[in-house]
Order: sequence, then C-alpha cells, then structure tokens
Amino acid sequence: MDAASAWWRQIPGPRVFVASVANRILQSESMSLSVGSLPWISEFRTAVRNRVYATSSSAGLDLISGQEFSQQRLQDVLAARLGCLNPIMGPEELRAFLPQQGFTFWLYDLDPSTIRQAETLLTAIRRIGLPICLLIEYAEECQDVQGDLVTYTPSEMDLLYFALTLLMERQLDSTTEYAAHLVALLSDGNPVQLSKLTEQVDSCLTQPVTSCPWLTAQQCTQAVYHAQLRIILPVIETERLYLIGALASPLRKLLPFMDEYLGTYQEPAQLELRHLVYFARHGEIHLTPEEEQRLNLLYEARNQLSHLDILELPILQKILSCRHQADR
Repeated sequence: MDAASAWWRQIPGPRVFVASVANRILQSESMSLSVGSLPWISEFRTAVRNRVYATSSSAGLDLISGQEFSQQRLQDVLAARLGCLNPIMGPEELRAFLPQQGFTFWLYDLDPSTIRQAETLLTAIRRIGLPICLLIEYAEECQDVQGDLVTYTPSEMDLLYFALTLLMERQLDSTTEYAAHLVALLSDGNPVQLSKLTEQVDSCLTQPVTSCPWLTAQQCTQAVYHAQLRIILPVIETERLYLIGALASPLRKLLPFMDEYLGTYQEPAQLELRHLVYFARHGEIHLTPEEEQRLNLLYEARNQLSHLDILELPILQKILSCRHQADR
C-alpha cells in the first residue's frame, strides 16, 4: 500500500476523520470542508466515498469538479447530474425524484465565484427544504462560510504511527523506533513530507539538516535532540538498572553512600551512572571489560544529553543495538 492509501486507510486519526465526514454525508448534512492542509486530497475523497457506499447502498453522492462550471451555471450542472432535463423543475417534483435519503453533491476545486454560487444555492435549498446537501471544499480556511468549517490537523501520535507504518518494511532493526520519532519531528506536521523522509531515511539519519529544507538548521538540531531524548534516555535508564542488578551484591556493601553533592543513597537502584563510574575507577566494584565499556558509553551519552548536546549516529546505534531487555 502506498503512503497516501496508508495515511487515510490505516492511521487511526485520519481514518476517524474520514468516517466522520462520511457519517455527516449519510446523515444528509451539508458542510463546509477546509482542505488546504489535507494531504493526498484525491485519496481522501476516494476514502470517504468508499466509506459512504460501504455503509449504505442507497446513499446518493456525486463528486463534481469546479472545471464543470466554466460554461454552465451551478444549478444547471447539478440538475443535469440528477437526470433532471428541466432545471426549473418545481420543489415537490424534485423531492419525489430524489432518493429517499437525499442527495449530496461534493463540490471541489472551486473558484471564488463558484463558491459564492454554491453558498447562495445552499441557502435556497435549505429555505425550501429539499433533501439536497452540498459539501463545499475551501482551499483556504475562511471566516465567512455557512455553518461550521470542518477541519483536520494530524496529531503527533498520528504522525508517529504513520512513520512506524512506513519504516517497518525498511529493516532498520534497532534504529527503527528512533528513526520514526525523528522523521515525525522533522516533518513539521506534514504527512507528505514525512513520507518523503522515510524514503530517504538513511540520509535523514546522518544529515537531517540537508534533508529538511523547510526547517532551519536550529529547528533540525532541536528535532534530533528531542528524538534522542525520547528514545535514548529510557534505554540508558533501563541499562543503568540492568547494570545495578548485575552488581547488586557488591553495591550493597558500599551503601549507604554520600556523594560529593551530599546526596545520600540507601538502595542500589538509587545510584546514578556517575556513581558506578566512580566505584569502578576506584576499584570498589569489578567489571568485565564488556561491562566497563558499556558503562562508559552510557555515562558519556547521558552526560552529553544532559548538556543539550546531540549524540553522533554511531554512538546512538551502539547504545540501541546491544540493549538488554527490561525483564531480565
């Protein structure tokens, strides 16, 4: 499935939005829809239409592009679409002609003059109570529209879910979760930009600044830093607890312990990485070469993040590639 289909059919937030628009159509509600920020608008229309038809076999829905209004009045186009050869058919005759559930015209790619025509026609339709609804697309958010303007903004969780969906097939192994958080943050809330980042995820991981021309260098750096905080800090904490668990017996013999900041530690789990480094360097605990290398790696990484520095990708990959499971 391509990115557009995955976004509107698999990601929870967009799917709920598709369902909400379809439900309003099924309930014969006219609406004004802001689509300026909707990604893959054609796929969105298809998803809504499929949802409507899958829910009701008698639903009346017709999508009409603004290009059809270049030579004809809006009323004439709609009448022809309904099969009414006489566009001046009276309200009662038209009511008998329409499906019982009513009929919805979805109007898109409209120029400003056609939008005004549609709004005027909608007022007339409501006045005489015909079971005809109009879904009018607005490319930009407008203050002067009839009724509520239906909008949609992707949530952070939608973007992260989308990133994970697209990246799961890339076989990034240990860096998949980090890459998903990174591209979600670098996308600046835009699913289309996010999908492009997943296609070039390797360069995005190594050179995020050049991968995201829509962001400043500072914004890119902040995105990388926040992605590392979200993924690496929990891993460092898990590894700290793993090391303490492996060294619980010798550490208990050193407690209670007061450090240089006069902090007192009664239990092994309270100890920080810097305390373990101190004990190891003073020969108070004995580590295997692998444990010592791991401890120093975690300590330096934690120290860098504490000072608002980002980790180089090789260091990050080392931490992620050999992490222990929390339940060991």
